[in-house]
Amino acid sequence: KTGSCADQGSGARFDCPAGVCVCKEGNVFVADHNNHRIRKITPGGAVSTFAGRGVPGFSEGPGNSACFKSPSALTVDGDNNIIVADFGGARISKITPEGTVSTLL
Repeated sequence: KTGSCADQGSGARFDCPAGVCVCKEGNVFVADHNNHRIRKITPGGAVSTFAGRGVPGFSEGPGNSACFKSPSALTVDGDNNIIVADFGGARISKITPEGTVSTLL
């Protein structure tokens, strides 16, 4: 089933998960491409939205107010920031461990 539902384990829903990375704490981050969000999966299996409002667009700021347009790939840098390739937005963004989104390129 596709969708965007925060839940535990198999109860969570994604729509075209496109990229995955793991931070130092063991959290897994997923580029939820068609939901325009970055999702977080804790080591315990809880799924939540880390950044993105779920509507395509471009905006920086705190995770819940930021917008992506079809994020497609993720990596983690040495400072534990999540680096996002935002395919539809034609930009590279950084998300701090606290969840603040800014544009790198």
